[in-house]
Order: sequence, then C-alpha cells, then structure tokens
Amino acid sequence: MLDGRVITGYVVRVLMVLSALGFVYTLVLHGLALMGEVWESETGLAVMYYGLLVVIIPSWLLQGPLVRGYPKEQGKAAVLRGCPKWMRTAVSGLGIYALVGFFAFLFLPFFARPPDGVDPADVSAMLRFTAIAMYVYGLATAILYSGMKVLYTETPDAD
Repeated sequence: MLDGRVITGYVVRVLMVLSALGFVYTLVLHGLALMGEVWESETGLAVMYYGLLVVIIPSWLLQGPLVRGYPKEQGKAAVLRGCPKWMRTAVSGLGIYALVGFFAFLFLPFFARPPDGVDPADVSAMLRFTAIAMYVYGLATAILYSGMKVLYTETPDAD
C-alpha cells in the first residue's frame, strides 16, 4: 500500500531527474554559447527558465526538513548531507563558476568576436544566464538527491 511518504519519495525522485535533465540542457546551451552560437528559440529558453521554477520551489521546501535540528552555521552541510563528496564539491565549483563567470562574461563583447551575424552582447547574455541556470539546476539536483537519500530511504549512502 502506498502511503504519503512513499508517494512523496517518488515525486522527489521525478523532480530530481527533471532537475538533472535541466542541468544537462543548460550545459548544452552554455557550451553552444561558448562556441559563439546563440539559440534564439523562445520556446527552448522558456523551457529552461520555467523549468527552474518547477525544481527550485520543491528544493527550497525540502530544505526545511533537511536542516531541522542543525545549527544555522551547519546549514549547507545539513542540506547536502545525503550527497556524496564529489557532488558537494561539484555544487561548490558550479557556484564559483557561476559567480566568476557572470562578471567575466560581462566583458566578453569587448574582447571576443563571435561568428559573423551573431551579436557579441547576445553571446555574453546567454553565457551569463546559462551559467547561473546551471548552478541553480545543479544545486536543486543535489538538494533533491540529498532529500531522497536522507528523508525517503532507510539508510543514506555514506561518503
């Protein structure tokens, strides 16, 4: 018989997969932008941005049960405690890349020349926003994974 905990566990798994797919999608868009190509499909970009809302709201809601009983100073460690070490390191690396890249890509139009017919400002904007979206999708995937391991399985994986 399915109870609320089992159903919620399945929902968290589905959201984690959607978040991972969103991460791969933004990684591809970011790679294209690094090569000077800008994908101008309004539907494709809307999927990326609205997909963020689909995974970030449940991730945010899942943080409450994950940090319950932990001091504020240990918040990040408590939220990601169900993740393997490589995943925690990857989330930190993505955060640093998104922060540094956001400001570095601001100056890209002054130094780089994309292929003919492509506006350097469009490439810069695509790089900045896909870097941020990659971080958000990666963080949401890690939080959902941690929540799945800690809250919805009997024995979470150790490092």
